[in-house]
Parts: sequence; structure tokens; C-alpha cells
Amino acid sequence: MKYNAFILIYAVEIILAIQTIIATGELLRYYRIYRKDGLMAWDLQRSGPKLAVYVRKLKLDFVCKYPNVLFVLILRLLSAIALIPIVWLHQSAVIPLLLITVINLLMQIRNSQSNDGSDQMATVCYIVLLFANVINTVTSMSCALFFIAAQAALAYGTSGFLKMQKIGWYNGEYVTDILKTSSYGNKKVLAITQKSRSVAKVLGIMVVYGDCLLSVSFLFPPHICMFILVFGVCLHVGIGRIMGLNTFLWSYIATYPATYYVSYILYFLILN
Repeated sequence: MKYNAFILIYAVEIILAIQTIIATGELLRYYRIYRKDGLMAWDLQRSGPKLAVYVRKLKLDFVCKYPNVLFVLILRLLSAIALIPIVWLHQSAVIPLLLITVINLLMQIRNSQSNDGSDQMATVCYIVLLFANVINTVTSMSCALFFIAAQAALAYGTSGFLKMQKIGWYNGEYVTDILKTSSYGNKKVLAITQKSRSVAKVLGIMVVYGDCLLSVSFLFPPHICMFILVFGVCLHVGIGRIMGLNTFLWSYIATYPATYYVSYILYFLILN
């Protein structure tokens, strides 16, 4: 059991590191948005009443203003890159995890208007992994895996069971509406769904019941759970390819080793 817990924690950390590298690389690529005249200018971001409280209490102006915020992002990028060989060599990952966690929390405040579910999921996982690595015991690693699996189940369940109540997912309406948007749209797939309404319906149903199934995947025996998780990977790859949600793919797939671990533990306890 000790071997499994540590190995699966390593898998979570490496996949999250990839997510962080991609997410940070994208932000650095569009660094101009952080300038004073950019969309994510600090003077504009800090003007919100809620953010003003954090700015005053945490003294965030220095690290959040341009160009200092770029150095903060570069530090996160280097920490994520370093995390992969550190984990691979089974060395202590506390320092890179600490740096990434602190910077993620900072960016949750700094980029509050542009953060999405993938950013939040990654941040929650990093916090749990940090505590687990500081304690560095079989129990801490196991608890971290259980927590991450529970977080994933909650996220999938909330999304799936709420979608289940909306007729627009079953008749394909929501799928075509999303494909028409400038942010998440895809003209080629939109053309296909407009020609064949049944394709839009199938895609909508796959998303709804895929989320619901993934939310309870840990309740199945490990070999069935693995099959469901493979389906989840395919689902996320498809959504990521169509909608351009690169980091969303990695954030949620990073929780799969934890989900498999919980399935294995539950199955092991039932059989014994």
C-alpha cells in the first residue's frame, strides 16, 4: 500500500506540473495584457472592492504590478519544470510545491476575473500535496489522494448532475450555442452539428453522463474504474481540442491517479 500511495502521488504531481507549465507559458506568451494599458492591468484589477481588501492587507502592489508579475510567473514556470525531475528522482518536492502553491494563490487574487475551474482545481491539489509532502508519511500521502479524489468527484458531480436538469444538453442546443462563441467556439465542429442535429445531441449527452459517471468512478472496482478514467481522458482531450481548454485537460486528469487509488482501497477493504 505504501508503494502505491507514493507512486500515485508522484503521478499527480507530474501531471499538475505539466498543467502549470502550459498555463504559465500561455500567460507569459501574452505578457502585454499585464501592461498598464492591457486587459489585465494591475490598476484595473485592484480597483474592485473585494480585491482592494487583499491589496491593503497583503501588500500586493509590488508583486502584482507590471513587469514584476512576469518575474513571479517565470518563478512559477521554473518551479514547475524543476518539479518533474525532483519527483522522478524521488527527492523532496516541498520547495517547488511551496513556490507554486503560493504563486497560484497570488494569481487567484491577481487574475480573479480570468481564473477558471482548472486553475482552482490545480490550486486546491497543490495545497493538499504541499501538506502531504511536508508530513511525508504513508498516511499523509493516502489522505491527500482521498481528498483529491473527493474534490474531483465533487467537481464532476456538481457539473454533471446540474447539467442533467437542463433540456438544452439533451437536444444539442447548448452544444451549438457554445460552438458559436468566440472564446470556446469551433467553426468546423459547429458546421457538423448544424448539418446533423443528432451529433450535437450525442455530444451533449456524452458531456452530461460522462461527468456524472466520472463523479462516482471511485465506487467501481479498479479495472472498471480504470476504463471510466480512460473514457474521461478521451472526453477531456476531445473537449480540449474542440474548445481550446488546454489546462482544463491536465488539471482534471491529474486527479485520476487519486481516484484510481480510492477505488483500489475501497475494493481491497471490501474483499478483505
